[in-house]
Amino acid sequence: MRMGPAYIPAVLAWGMIALGAIISLKALIIPGPNLEKWAWGPLALICGGVALFGLVVPRTGLVLASVLMVLIACIGVQATPWLYRIVFAILLSGSTALLFHGLLGLPMPLWPW
Repeated sequence: MRMGPAYIPAVLAWGMIALGAIISLKALIIPGPNLEKWAWGPLALICGGVALFGLVVPRTGLVLASVLMVLIACIGVQATPWLYRIVFAILLSGSTALLFHGLLGLPMPLWPW
């Protein structure tokens, strides 16, 4: 009857839990094809890039940390040329700085100086 500030997040969380339970039960009941071999190298590079971002963002600033994260995560993708990776890293770090620093006004340094 009286919705508080946590009503929508709680409803969304319970909806996601219910949907996850339905999908999990469906996966256990209905037989399907076997899983393919996991690509552990790209997965480790992506997780390592995100972890490194969290460690270096206070020291290097948002822009350099996001460029570093994207370049490390892109090492696992063999088919993409380096020029595309660098352009993607620059565009992503610029949009990240615009969103978090410019539009949202979060107090995080953009650069190490």
